[in-house]
Amino acid sequence: MSCTDLYVRSWKASFRYTGRARRLELVCFYVLNSLIAFLLVFVDAAIVGQAEGPVVTQPLTGLFSLAALFPTISIGVRRLHDMNASGWWLLAYFVPLLNLLLTLVLFLAPGTPGLNRFGPDPRAEVAG
Repeated sequence: MSCTDLYVRSWKASFRYTGRARRLELVCFYVLNSLIAFLLVFVDAAIVGQAEGPVVTQPLTGLFSLAALFPTISIGVRRLHDMNASGWWLLAYFVPLLNLLLTLVLFLAPGTPGLNRFGPDPRAEVAG
């Protein structure tokens, strides 16, 4: 499964907070979202141009970030489920410094092999 397929799959599962998500799905989602947001900053700059005064608006970047809110939460919860942890751990993002640790764990820790309390192993779905 390609990175773009995993990205589209994440967007389709925007409001699904059950099941599991692989590390690769999370990494593809974050990388492609970051690239899109980066490009939208330049598009916003071209559209808005030089603003008078200190107010700088980025309407497209803001709308994209707002649209990506639920898919980002959903994939984070499903990634925690892959590690056999509750999705409520995602609230750790609101604690300074703990959010950095949680991000590292989400990106680096392997998932639980085989079946866990949140469902079947997503790697087995790809292999089978």
